[in-house]
Amino acid sequence: MNKKIIWGVLVIVFFVGGGVFLRYSGWQSGFFKETPKVYRIGVLNGLGLFAPTVDGLKQRMTELGYREGENITYEIYQTNFELEKEKQILKKFVDEKVDLIVSSPTEVSQEAKRAIAGTNIPLVFVNAFTEGSGLVESVSYPGGNVTGVRFPGPELILLNLETLHEIVPQAKRIYVPYDPNYPASQLILDRLRPAAVALHLTLVEVQVTSFEELDAELAKRSLLKDPGVDAIITMANTITASPRGTAAIGRFALAHKIPYESTVSSDNPSGLFFIIPDPFEAGTQAAGFVDKILRGIPAGTISVTSQEAYLSINYKVAQSLGITISEGLLARAKRVIH
Repeated sequence: MNKKIIWGVLVIVFFVGGGVFLRYSGWQSGFFKETPKVYRIGVLNGLGLFAPTVDGLKQRMTELGYREGENITYEIYQTNFELEKEKQILKKFVDEKVDLIVSSPTEVSQEAKRAIAGTNIPLVFVNAFTEGSGLVESVSYPGGNVTGVRFPGPELILLNLETLHEIVPQAKRIYVPYDPNYPASQLILDRLRPAAVALHLTLVEVQVTSFEELDAELAKRSLLKDPGVDAIITMANTITASPRGTAAIGRFALAHKIPYESTVSSDNPSGLFFIIPDPFEAGTQAAGFVDKILRGIPAGTISVTSQEAYLSINYKVAQSLGITISEGLLARAKRVIH
């Protein structure tokens, strides 16, 4: 009986010890490896203008050590102000329990925040307003498992107005079409109005809630001998920031030889100048947030950062309008289009 017990103990020791040895030596030699975590990232961009943001995100993630198909995968969707479709995509992300969602711009990010409510899925927004959007509690402590890269709309519109006045000081009536339903519109106007007064400018504010309203408004002004405006600035919103909206305003500006600042597109051929953030760069900024979150830092504790804006001047448009751009302003520009 004692011999059977002894032999049983020896067999157990042999197999346990052998297993430990093989496992340890396997790890040491690389034969046995733990399967690396493969993160699944859902990306939804709701405006074609910001498509380079996705490229910037992926490039920077690769630089940070995330190899697509090895330790990270992306589910990328592109929409253009298609609310129901965006809701379906976000629901898909949540149902499939992706590890993190990246959203752009403001409206999509608002829907994404609603979609992740009650889950532990973190959200990183890009190209989005924090003012009036309800996305964060504060930029220093966003809370709610949400953080991201803020679009500097309020500061940008003031800088645009000041730059426009510097280039064409004789322009006194500034046309500002805007969508009143856009989250940050009222806040931006509240900052824009006193700045206009200080510069002795009159804002010609026009509410447009659809492309049809914008087209009708521009058509009505085009019939007048004096269209009632001397220059145009736009703010980022669903109407004037869309390709259709910028194209309509651009055609009006060209037809009447009106200086036009296009806040949202550096490719608008009628724009005299642009002060806009680089969407690719915004994507690289967002990647830093994604990396921190995947390493275990709660999203809601990571302070929001703002995108940096750059000045571009379309020298060809300036020449066609007979406008002289000062050497100082040209020196400040990151890009001059000849």
